[in-house]
Amino acid sequence: MPVKKPAKKPSEAKTDAPAKPAKNPDNDGGGGYVEPTTVIVKPADQLVLTEKELEAEHTRVLSAKDPVAPQNIVRYSFREKTYKLDPSVEQCALHFEMEGNLMHRDSEDGKRIVAELEAHRVAAERAEELEAMKQGGGDANEGGGEQKKLRNQFNYSERASQTFNHPLRERPTITEPPPSVGFNGQVNQWEIFDAYVEDIEKQRLTKEKTGQQGGGAATTKKATTSAHADKEEEEEGLKEVAKEADIVHSSAMSKSLKIMERMVNQNTWDEIAQDYCYWD
Repeated sequence: MPVKKPAKKPSEAKTDAPAKPAKNPDNDGGGGYVEPTTVIVKPADQLVLTEKELEAEHTRVLSAKDPVAPQNIVRYSFREKTYKLDPSVEQCALHFEMEGNLMHRDSEDGKRIVAELEAHRVAAERAEELEAMKQGGGDANEGGGEQKKLRNQFNYSERASQTFNHPLRERPTITEPPPSVGFNGQVNQWEIFDAYVEDIEKQRLTKEKTGQQGGGAATTKKATTSAHADKEEEEEGLKEVAKEADIVHSSAMSKSLKIMERMVNQNTWDEIAQDYCYWD
């Protein structure tokens, strides 16, 4: 009969199986599950702060102002004819933009498209009803000829467009008034009488000169030469009188017309004149 070997004590038993994890009393599910634990790892160069520094509050305010936007935009003002600093700066920055073909139903274009679709739907239903009526009564109307087509009163659309009307702008221009000189005088009856007498004397001399010119064949050559010279002097005198009396062709009118022409040119080319005076 073989001899049995004595069994080893439990404390001296050796095994290669891994040790079972300890059971968690809070876990009623069983199965030997152990909840993971959280381990906080601090970096070696972490800043050490006091309790007062840790409890301090730091406030940060976010604004819509773009720090990169330029603040010194200068634009030319045609009204004041100078360069001015523009205070309005665009703060909006677009990061993504895509054009699509969707539109809101409550907009004007959306309402128009919905109305067109509704009109097409009604027209299609009406056409189907007419086709069904035509097929149903085709046997009864075989000898009656072709049936008159009904006009579709729902399939109607209208489109209108209007161009943009620029607002009216007024640009008045006023010229400097020409220099004026006050003039006054007095006249009496004797001055009027002397003027009439002088005029009658000039007319008499003119008639005598004319009569001497008509009878020049009987006079001598010397008298003819003298009458011709007197006539030329008289004609020159009459021309001077007529020239003084004609205001339109006088030298004063010519001077006034030159001043007016210069004023018109200055008002017409005012911008060019300003640039010539104040710009290099």
